[in-house]
Formats: sequence, C-alpha cells, structure tokens
Amino acid sequence: MAIFLTKQELQIKGMHCTSCALNIENKLKKVEGLKNVSVNFANEKAYFEGSVSKATKIINELGYNVTSVKSDDELLLARNKFLISLIFGIPLFIISMGPMLGLIPMIENNFLIELALATPIIIVSYKFYIQGIKVAFKNKSANMDTLIAIGTGTAYVYSILNGLLGGTIYFESAGVLLMFILMGKYLEARTKHSTGNAIRELMNLAPDKAVIVRKGKELTVNINEVIPGDILLVKPGQRVPVDGAITSGTSSVDESMITGESMPVLKKKDDEVIGGTINGRGVFYYKALRVGADTYLARIVKLVDNAQGSKAPIQKLADKVSGIFVPIVLLIALSSITTWLLLGSKLSFSLMTMISVLVIACPCALGLATPTAVIVGSGMGAKNGVLFKTSEKLEILSKVKIFVFDKTGTLTKGSPVVTHLSGDEKTIFYAASAERFSEHPLAKAIIDRAKNMKLSKPKNFKNYPGMGVKCTINGNNVLVGSEELMIKNKLKIPNEIITIANKAKTIVLVSVNKKIIGFLGINDPIKEGSKEAISELKNRGASVYMITGDNEITARAVANEVGITNVISKVKPEDKAKKVSELKKQGLTAFIGDGVNDAPALAVSDVGIAIGSGTDVAIETGDVILVKGDLRKVLSAVKLSSHTINKVKQNLFWAFFYNVIAIPAAFMGLLNPVIAGSAMAMSSVSVVTNSLLLKFKKI
Repeated sequence: MAIFLTKQELQIKGMHCTSCALNIENKLKKVEGLKNVSVNFANEKAYFEGSVSKATKIINELGYNVTSVKSDDELLLARNKFLISLIFGIPLFIISMGPMLGLIPMIENNFLIELALATPIIIVSYKFYIQGIKVAFKNKSANMDTLIAIGTGTAYVYSILNGLLGGTIYFESAGVLLMFILMGKYLEARTKHSTGNAIRELMNLAPDKAVIVRKGKELTVNINEVIPGDILLVKPGQRVPVDGAITSGTSSVDESMITGESMPVLKKKDDEVIGGTINGRGVFYYKALRVGADTYLARIVKLVDNAQGSKAPIQKLADKVSGIFVPIVLLIALSSITTWLLLGSKLSFSLMTMISVLVIACPCALGLATPTAVIVGSGMGAKNGVLFKTSEKLEILSKVKIFVFDKTGTLTKGSPVVTHLSGDEKTIFYAASAERFSEHPLAKAIIDRAKNMKLSKPKNFKNYPGMGVKCTINGNNVLVGSEELMIKNKLKIPNEIITIANKAKTIVLVSVNKKIIGFLGINDPIKEGSKEAISELKNRGASVYMITGDNEITARAVANEVGITNVISKVKPEDKAKKVSELKKQGLTAFIGDGVNDAPALAVSDVGIAIGSGTDVAIETGDVILVKGDLRKVLSAVKLSSHTINKVKQNLFWAFFYNVIAIPAAFMGLLNPVIAGSAMAMSSVSVVTNSLLLKFKKI
C-alpha cells in the first residue's frame, strides 16, 4: 500500500538557529536538479528530490555537516559541553560578580584567574565562532552563530587587551554568557528530542528477532533476515515481527499502537496481521508478506517523518522574518554602541549594550515555533491512527468548514446484504448470474444470496457505470440495475420500491426480456460511530454533505439515519470531483472517501481524507489517512489540527513578543549581557515546552 511521497532526506549537524536552516534551504533551491527542498531546523533534516551527492556537497561547503549521528549522541554532546561550561562558569561568575553581591571579598589581580576560567568555555564553544565567521565571510550572510561570535568574542578580546593594560575586564560577559547559551542549547536539545519521541516509539515497535519455520524447525533469526514467504511463529505476548497473513491458529491482537483502537482484534486464518502489534494469549503461524521498508509500520514512520519535514503555510511568515532578522539585529547592535558613545558613555558600557542586543535577539524561538508543534502534533496523530502526509494539510484542516462524505464504505460498512426480495428465486438467479464477475459490493451481496444456486455465464455483457449491467443469459435479454437504467430502457417501475427504498435500502431491479420480474432490497449497515462523528462536526459549526450514486429516496434514508441534511444523490463516479469543486466555491472543503472512484474527489478537495481500510488508490490520493474506518477519527484529525495550529500561533506570538520587548531593553542598557543570555536561552526552551503540552490534549 503506497501511502507516502518518495523524498530524499539528510541529517544535518551544526545548525544553531532557523537562519542556518534558511541559508541551507535557499542554497539548495538554487542547485539544478534539486526540487521540493525543505530544511527543518527542529528535526535537523533536509528533505528534497534529486541528487544526494549534490545536496551533501553544498551543505558541507556551507560549513555544516551531513551526518549519520543519532539524536541521542547529539543530546549527549550538548550535555557534555554544558557541563564543562558549568564547571568553569560558576567559579568565573563568583569571582567576577561575587564582590558586588557581597558573596566574597574582592580578589586583587584576578585577570589571569578569570582568563583561565573563561578560556575553556570559549574552546568548547568554538563552533559558534567557526560557523559564524564562515557564514559571514563566505556566504555573505549572518546567522545566530554570527551574533554569538561577535558578542562574546568582542567581550573576550576586549578583556584580554584591557586587562594587559590594567583596565576593567568583562570575561564573565563572554564565559558566563556562553554558559547560559550552552545551557539553552542543551535544554533545547532535550525538549526537541522529546518532540520526536513518537517516531522513535513507532520505530521501536518492531522486534529485533523473529521465529521462523524452515524445514520443519523453528529458528530464531534477526528481523532483517526475514523474507516474503517465510512462515513465522508468534507466541503469547510477543510482537508480530513483519506484516503477513495467518496460516494457522487464532488469537486476539492488540493493534492500538498502529490504529489507536483500544480493543484487541480477533485474528484467524487468512486475516492479515501488522508488524509491531502485540499478540494476546493465542499462538499462530503466519506467512510474511511485507518486510523491511515495505511494512505498514515502516511506511507510517516514513509518512510521519515526511509530514514533520514539510512546511506549513503559517511558517512562511516566520521564515520571512528570520531571513532579515539577523542583519537588522546587527544594525541595531552597531547603532546601540554608536549612540551611547555619542552620548558620552564609557566604551565599556557602550560595548555591553551592543553585546546585550546581539545576544538577546536570538531567532531560534521564532524558528522553532512552527516545526516543533507540527512534530508533536503529527506524532500524536500517528499514535492515534490519524496520519497527515504534509503539515500544509495539517494547518488547512483546522480551517475547513465543509465536509463531504462518500456513502458506501465510508458512512456505511461497505459490506451490503440482501434483506428484501420481491419476486421468486428466478430474480436472484438472473441477478446473480449477470453480476457473477463483478467486483462491486452490491454484486457481492447478490452473489452471496445465491451461493447455493448453480449460476449461468452471462454473454454480450455490457456495463453501465453507476446504473447496472445488460447481458444475455440462457438466450434471455437481462437488465440488472437501478431505476434509472430501467427508465432508460422504457420499463415501468413497480410502485412498491418506494416503501423499500424509504427504509435505507438500495433497490436493484431485474428485467428479463423487457419485463421487470422482481427486485432486491440491499442494505449496507451504517458504521459504528458515523452518527456521532457527524453530530460533533455539526456542533463545531461545519456544513456536512453526503454524496452518493444512489437515488434520492435511498440516499435520504441513509442520510437521515446518520443525521445529514445536505444530500447529493444520483452522482456518477466521474462526477464526484465536479460536485466537490462546486462546493469549494463556498469555502474550504474536505472530502472523505475510500474507493477507487473517490480518488478524483479526494485529489480535488482542499483536504482529502482517505479511509485506511479502503483502496490503495484512495489512500495514495488522500492528504490524511485514517488507519481504521471509524469516522470518529475524522473528528480526531480536526481537533488535532486545531490544537496544533493554536500552539503554533501561541509560539509565534511569544517569540515575536519576546523580541519586541527584549531588544529595546537591551538597546537602552537595561539588560546585563549575562541576563540577556539566560533570557535568550529560556525563550527557545519555553517555545518547545509549549509545543510539548500538545501531548496532554484529548483528540
């Protein structure tokens, strides 16, 4: 089942803010052969279509590194850097600031002591200087590293030169400031690591080992040694290694980690099982069908990763601001030192205001505002059986006010049964014989009803899409289909079909030699949860429609049962997309469907929501996939979309608000560089922490 777009991705080491990500993204977009480029600062990845070697070369030339280093290793490195800065930074702070705070007496000739304490912190922070200088000179641009390099580097060099001349030193403005910045990077790494927990949890669902049966013997092998066709044994409490179909045995399987459904599902012979799900108390053997990257679990992980790497429209504002933010901050910083010097202030004070401006104006919080919320939101969706293909659709769904539901297989179970017969057994015989080679759900219901009959082979078969079939059976001309097909052939319709149709039954009429000999009433049971989902959507102010090829009477009966008042009936499969396009003129529209004939409507809608139990074509076309057919998951998707975008807006507000307040305060000399550094560090942490609060929302 194809459920994701094919994209290349590279893990990037060395990005310190959204300006870094934008710099890489803009350079990659200019490379011939690279398309659909997106660089995500939050999960430190570049996504694109095209040559991996070309992209790797550009990224490395920019001063960043394409790496296979795991996020756990990055987190450990960030922690170690912070601990080193803490070991030297605390004594540095006490020696330099202690006398003013009354903690310790003044230490005479402390120049060498402070230099010795500040230098190790400068050394472990060397990448700020390398990246900042390289970006500034080689790429003629600036990023957060540039701001940090100029701010702390100026304080450090100034202190050395002034200290050698017996003047005032400000090593704490460099060393302690970097300590707070490294603390912020470590806390940011920890919280960013937490946002990606959903994907890591999904990846860890698949067991490392599998028990396979070869030549009558049970062998324990590594999971990557399993090939399609292998027979595997799953014992009580074990995880299913790969996707497959049961060959013998029965058991209840917990699929909640994949589908979000809490109740275990009974599995028997020929039923499919999904890799990563947990077996209950039974024992079963099954045949491996999909392994490695082809398993359902691997595809879900890839799908979620692609969604997290894509950019929501709301992020464009943050990207535009971040693109011009750092150069503007540099100008403000230069203006601050110039202004205070012209006003007659000392060089040391003027220098401190410049450093404060450079450090306080970190664009990291702005760059993290959208992607961290998207990462948490899409991860939550994956754990609850709701898969978003892109963050763009995650945002758009929160604004959708028109929901259009397909009927068969979406609102209903898609497994119709014959519940009424008007006429004798010949009606069933001719109907089943005519439909014996059809794959349509209604045809299947008719054939199931005639399973004990010996059917004839139809000749001169002709299909009328959305209406029925025409053929010759045992020399008789037979029509099987809808009222519309009979009228088209100038046949009189029995009055009693109105009564049957009013009971939410689809009518299939049977004509032999231009005479209607009877008809079948076929009922497709409503899915559990359909009525509840429709009611909740309407309570949220949405307009809900049902679209179907059924006649008006049958369509109304089903619509009334689930609580839909807007019904579009007698729609041919090829016209569904046209009807959805017409509704789009009234506002953003989502279409929910499951069949092959739903694919065009899924594609043309603003958000296509595909039922995961439906066809591959529908799932490939949809923007959102509901792993199971429960329509209450539509509501879950809407809620998740709203919660996520609300978090993004909150994050952007606080990121903008922080800079609007902090930069003027630093310019006016109201913020010490050390305080500015700690505030800058915590701004990013607060944004990511706010995104993590999404996990406590109910969907």
